[in-house]
Amino acid sequence: MAAIDLSTGIGAVALSLAFNISFLIVFPVTFDRSITMFLLARIERQDGQLDAQGLERVFVREYLSDMRQIDRRIAEQSLSGNIRVEQGRIHITPQGQQLLRSGRMIGGWFGADPRFVSAPAPAATGH
Repeated sequence: MAAIDLSTGIGAVALSLAFNISFLIVFPVTFDRSITMFLLARIERQDGQLDAQGLERVFVREYLSDMRQIDRRIAEQSLSGNIRVEQGRIHITPQGQQLLRSGRMIGGWFGADPRFVSAPAPAATGH
């Protein structure tokens, strides 16, 4: 049996990791979390019956409320260490801040919409 040289072994491991990440993480998360897929399924279900406002109402009612997506994200981000919840208040951790910095940098490379990773200051409420 022929020995495998080091560069071939490293390449095989890297390729295997790339496939595993793509097929076991990226694709399932894309479909599980995709707002686009959610909206397309609702458009299919009510083909021709919805306008933009109706689709927004369906999104808020079903995706955000019924499917409890905010609670789900809080739980997962707390578990991953990006946030911590203390007395019901949500705080970002240094790890979460680093994730946002990385997201801003990578998003900048690709011209992504910065509104997803940089929030404006909260509006004054007058209280």
